[in-house]
Amino acid sequence: MLGTNALRLLVALAAAAAFFVAPAALAPAAALTVFTVGLFATSALPESTTALLFFAIAVIAGIAAPQDVFAGFASGALWLVFGGIIIGAAVKETGLGKRMARLLLDRLR
Repeated sequence: MLGTNALRLLVALAAAAAFFVAPAALAPAAALTVFTVGLFATSALPESTTALLFFAIAVIAGIAAPQDVFAGFASGALWLVFGGIIIGAAVKETGLGKRMARLLLDRLR
């Protein structure tokens, strides 16, 4: 099994290879994509840090305009999913889901 440092090195080498292999116009975006996917796949960094790093590098390196990078946050579907995750976490944390399931199973017996 590769250690964390070896995985980080492997991700960096893959990103560098993508930079040099891709056509010149796509090289920065290809390298950033490979780098980000590599970090997600290896969990070399926490997922939240990897996502924020992706956004920051894309904007700072000029790979994409900020309005393009953050355009997905304007979608109503994103906020619907986000709201569902928050409600699900609240139901789990309070135990409401277990109480509702127990009540339903008691009525079905």
